[in-house]
Amino acid sequence: MALRSMTKQLTYSDTFTASVQTIAPKIGMKPYFGGLTTEEIIATCQLLQSLKEEVAIDYIGTAIIDAADVMTEKAKIQQLMTQLQDLAISATFTLQPEQFGLLLDVDECYNVISDVAAFAKKTGHFITLQTAEYEHVQTIISMAQQLQATYDHVSVVIQGQFYRSQDDIEALQDAPVTLSKKLSNTSEAVAFQKKMDLDLNMIALVEQRLKSGAYTVIATHDRNIIAYAKRLAQEFDIHPSQFEFQLHIGQDDVLKQALIADGYRVRTYFPAGAYWYTHFMNHVANRPQNLKYVSEKVFTKKTNIALVTIAGALLLRKVFKRKNNNKEA
Repeated sequence: MALRSMTKQLTYSDTFTASVQTIAPKIGMKPYFGGLTTEEIIATCQLLQSLKEEVAIDYIGTAIIDAADVMTEKAKIQQLMTQLQDLAISATFTLQPEQFGLLLDVDECYNVISDVAAFAKKTGHFITLQTAEYEHVQTIISMAQQLQATYDHVSVVIQGQFYRSQDDIEALQDAPVTLSKKLSNTSEAVAFQKKMDLDLNMIALVEQRLKSGAYTVIATHDRNIIAYAKRLAQEFDIHPSQFEFQLHIGQDDVLKQALIADGYRVRTYFPAGAYWYTHFMNHVANRPQNLKYVSEKVFTKKTNIALVTIAGALLLRKVFKRKNNNKEA
């Protein structure tokens, strides 16, 4: 819990974020995100394509409350879609409605995402709606259902941690769905807290979807769940074209290639853009073991010490600032 709390605090520290954004590519973290610029993102897509891995791009942004910024974000996504089309690369774009003005106006947000969906169809791409905020889950599912009435290239993320997820799967019927364990930590009022309960619910969702025959993206690094999905597919004669596995960039590359060799579709998900670091820290906060994995694979002892020193200094400054504010009060 202490590590989770610390990583959450660092996520929203502008100073720490700016420092890591600057040094991350230099100390070996580049394999864990897709790039800061359009050119870097395209290069990542080309590399994954050469490995026969399909592409899922999460162009990370922030919650936007200005209409002009929404239009700018929309234009950036559409430009990238066009550039990838020119290179004969088809990708899945993960869209977070908060990034397209959900907090500003729900109806206008839907209109913008609908425009992006139409553009994605025209340029040969797919889109997936997701949110890390539980209070927005019903809104994005409703948006997805509206879009899926017109388009067959729209998916929505259903999280295994929520009690409601099996009902959501039923409501979405034959529409494409992406299954993920969790995107954020949520209270026990709405979500499973124990790993075993979460795993069992995720397994139930995988079984529910695969037996339905509807196209399903299974986004997990959990080898037990992957093995279960493969076994279920064999038992019920479910063709590999009816589902795919989605794994994070920079992790389990041997597993990805083994799945491809066995005839399964594999999509590599990567965060990209100026705010990739916010995603990374939330990823660590949700599952702190990821920090140990990246630390062992990427950082040297010297860079680990440097990052811990920066983080420690920032947290101490926050503590002292809070104490001074309390004294003044």
